[in-house]
Amino acid sequence: MSIAVVENELKTAFMASALSILDGPEGLCFGRGTTVGNGIEGWAPGALFIDTNAAAGSQFYVNEGTKTTAAFKAVPNLATAQTFTGAQTISGVLVRSGGDKTPMISVPDGAAYTVLAANSGKIHLILNQAQDATLTLPAAAAGLYYEFWSTMEAADGHDWLIVTGSDTNFYKGGVLWCKSDVAEATASEVTIVVPNGSDDATIQINLPSVGTVVKMYCDGTNWFLTGFVMSVATPSYT
Repeated sequence: MSIAVVENELKTAFMASALSILDGPEGLCFGRGTTVGNGIEGWAPGALFIDTNAAAGSQFYVNEGTKTTAAFKAVPNLATAQTFTGAQTISGVLVRSGGDKTPMISVPDGAAYTVLAANSGKIHLILNQAQDATLTLPAAAAGLYYEFWSTMEAADGHDWLIVTGSDTNFYKGGVLWCKSDVAEATASEVTIVVPNGSDDATIQINLPSVGTVVKMYCDGTNWFLTGFVMSVATPSYT
């Protein structure tokens, strides 16, 4: 079928669309109108189409199909919210100019808090607690990462318990504990505190004070700890 014949058929099919077309050796390479020509023969792979439908606003489409059967896909308008699936690669510096600029979550006062997988990578600021607070991590999955920061200007009167939910997903690594009720710390008051490396699935940060930061990363099975605990009491594991 010649380009001229295809163009004539398209014009007939889209008469109400005020279609305009630019031909190319591999097929129709550009068009505009109010109806996108999916399933039509004659569009070159990679052809561009501008939907001029005033009600919906102008939208670009690219033919990801073949010359035999067009399959136009909308080009995202990055000025509006977008949902991306699959791996994405961004080159250069990512500059946040709107929306969620700060990767931060405030953990409110409460006896129980569920840490969300969707909030992986975000700093969790733990507010003053009126009781011991249990923070339950999401199911183990490779790549999950969290930081838990104290927001206090003085020691909290209650503890944090950060639990993995299963002894199978036990902690590895450890934290550095600095005793915070002395004017000048000595070697005996700065200690590395580590889990047993076999089934300790809860770390208890007792009476966390200013400067306490606990970080953890999951490899899909275990959670790897690091951080600083400022407190009058040694952190513990169970």
